[in-house]
Amino acid sequence: FDPDDYTRKMIGSGLRNAKYHMWGLKTSYESRREDVFEDFSRRFEKKLEHLKFKTLRETIRELGHEKRRIDVFKIDCEGCEWRTYKDWVMDPDVDLRQVFIEVHNFVPVTNQMFEDLHRQGYVLFHKEPNIQWCKGSCVEFSFLKLHKSFFE
Repeated sequence: FDPDDYTRKMIGSGLRNAKYHMWGLKTSYESRREDVFEDFSRRFEKKLEHLKFKTLRETIRELGHEKRRIDVFKIDCEGCEWRTYKDWVMDPDVDLRQVFIEVHNFVPVTNQMFEDLHRQGYVLFHKEPNIQWCKGSCVEFSFLKLHKSFFE
């Protein structure tokens, strides 16, 4: 998923079992602009109003994944994680078992996101700074959702 057009790169990559969807992730709820890192202007050649964005619920519906467990959810959305995380952590109709996320910078809602993940039954099992591309300002975290009885 990416709102930019990577069609040629996907075809040229030789990946036969991969499907590219040309839309980005947007939030279904209001979030305070000052709580998030959002500098998409340098990221996209097109203006944002010309790009396609969908909520996670819209994406799940369009792909026919409603009422299905999603075993692995990988998200690296260049800062949108802070604005969208409640859609993929708090929505009772979204069943994500493993969440792999790259966070970009640390913002005022960072602690809240980690607390919400824990409250929903997720435990951190791996973290790694991205020193190759972000000089450490991006960190990859991996979470696993455990049964409620684990926390009793």
